[in-house]
Amino acid sequence: MHPSLQLSNLSKLPPFPKKRADDALNGSHDAFHDLAQRIEKMIKTIRRLIIPVFYATLDPAHIGAHCTSAFRSLRTISIPLHHGDIPLAAFVDLWPRVWQCIEFLHAVLGHYPFIDATDTFALFMKVFTFFWGAANEDDTRAISESETPGTLVLIGTAWSYLVRTENSEALRTISLIFHRHTAGVQPAYVAFNDGLSSPGTSSTLSRTASRRDSPTPDDGGISLLGVMHFLYNPFKQGIIPALITIYLALSKSPSLSSAASDFVQPMALYIDIYAFLSLQADHGGPTRRLLSCTVLRYPPSYELHQPQLCFRLNAHLPACTVIFTLLCELETSFAEVKDLDPALHFRTSALLDAWRGFVKLLEERLQVARERKNRSLTKFRACDNLQCGQIRNKDQLKRCRSCLTTYYCSRICQKADYRDGGHRGNCWELQRHRKDTVSDHGAKNLFFRTLLNHDYVHQQEKIALMLLAEMHTHPQEDLYTVFNYKHGLCQG
Repeated sequence: MHPSLQLSNLSKLPPFPKKRADDALNGSHDAFHDLAQRIEKMIKTIRRLIIPVFYATLDPAHIGAHCTSAFRSLRTISIPLHHGDIPLAAFVDLWPRVWQCIEFLHAVLGHYPFIDATDTFALFMKVFTFFWGAANEDDTRAISESETPGTLVLIGTAWSYLVRTENSEALRTISLIFHRHTAGVQPAYVAFNDGLSSPGTSSTLSRTASRRDSPTPDDGGISLLGVMHFLYNPFKQGIIPALITIYLALSKSPSLSSAASDFVQPMALYIDIYAFLSLQADHGGPTRRLLSCTVLRYPPSYELHQPQLCFRLNAHLPACTVIFTLLCELETSFAEVKDLDPALHFRTSALLDAWRGFVKLLEERLQVARERKNRSLTKFRACDNLQCGQIRNKDQLKRCRSCLTTYYCSRICQKADYRDGGHRGNCWELQRHRKDTVSDHGAKNLFFRTLLNHDYVHQQEKIALMLLAEMHTHPQEDLYTVFNYKHGLCQG
């Protein structure tokens, strides 16, 4: 046993506190309650010497006979933990008793009216914070899920209960525990979710986030830290727009606290990851606001945001320029920030170069969209009546109303092709093929075809030379060109 937990320390106490400590150890509830009431006001030396009393009352052999004392001991032991009076080396001895006390109190919830569930769960999370932080700092895993099975399940259960009571301090504690000590460990998600009941679903979390869209300076929205680690289908539940709202409020806050700074950094990463993985869902609102987030003033710990900003500028935002609906959102957002001096917002050369590269790409894609709208990208096409074959501007030709595929310079040519050119037999097949392959997103598909054609024209000479080289190297192969827009940039 660690020396700080040994009962021999009581002999060093002054007469009055020593008598109260001895009485408490002998079963006096009044003496125990008196010590619990006084401990926070005690001087540090006395408080450290009195710790063995509360450690002794956590003994599993006596826990059943001291149900009230178990809760008071757990609550009281959190005070010297908070003040740093208990050495880290003592945590290995202290944790088993604390965990058994927590398990006991969890089991008796609802059976004793004097044990309030909200206070108990909040106390659990408060105590967990100290031990999990110590385990991380001291490089020990004595209270990890593998060493103490059930810890994450209990945390999940606590979230389920406390989210209904809107106990912001306890929720903040849970979030800190989950974010700082289990982030990125896949089994932790499973164990945590095992403790979530119906009140802890993602829709509940979304509503919680929405209520916090105007965080106060002292809280800074940090109670939502843990939300992002166990989201399911975040766009469906509307959680990403809510998080972006909070993110913007925090980023623009002149009195951003250090706690809020800790919150903004992981939030930016999760917003980017979820938004990037859900691009095909065309969620324009988050995309529009993300561009504003990119050039807003950041917290003092700016260097922590560089990986997220690089990812956003080099991958996420460029990919948005390929989809017409997202490009329109970016155009609106870009108008708000294009006049800002990027050198004031991006403090490294890598970020500044990434921003300038994205702006160049965005302006190019917007120009393609404007040219498509103004029909300045109209291409030449030959009349599909082979007996005619005249080449004209595409907008001077008329399309077949049935298949919407073939083009003719006049009704005479259309009738001739239908009668003698074989279109009579092909029209229905072309019509069916179009219905099977063309979706309802006409504007989006039209823009993408325009963009593809634009990039092809600009790389036509390069593509021709590459195909010619491949034809000599692999004369028997069927050659084709692939345009890869995975990260927004055209790689033909």
